[in-house]
Amino acid sequence: MHNDGFRSTARVILGIAFFSLWVIAGAVFAGLYEAVCQACLPSDLKAILFVFVGLAVAGSGGLLIWHRHRNLFADPHHP
Repeated sequence: MHNDGFRSTARVILGIAFFSLWVIAGAVFAGLYEAVCQACLPSDLKAILFVFVGLAVAGSGGLLIWHRHRNLFADPHHP
């Protein structure tokens, strides 16, 4: 069983990992999108698409991390 210090540290690390996934996914998507379709869409639509795809990729990565480490988030006082 993990102690509370480990749980809080794990939460911080997983939060940083979630944010990093969003940044990496956004950068990869932006690079691929600009390489494939530079002038196909207006810049506002590109920005909206960039945000939605970045959040979708980061959300799926965050869910994967949560699923693999969900016991770290369990409250030991409420079984």
